[in-house]
Amino acid sequence: MIKNVKKLQELEDKFIRESHLSYEHSIKIYESMWKEVLILGIIKPENYLDEIEKDINLAKILNKCI
Repeated sequence: MIKNVKKLQELEDKFIRESHLSYEHSIKIYESMWKEVLILGIIKPENYLDEIEKDINLAKILNKCI
């Protein structure tokens, strides 16, 4: 559970500023995370549209890396 949202946001902002990921690298990270989510059973392939907001938020973070 995230207790300090401001601290997390600062960490994300710092990561984005300091890392210069290519689009290809960002996609590889996303694909790896997606596979892990499926393996862990967090999202089932048949109901992933129910979780689309989480994917959109992840995409926003990855897009900041480009």
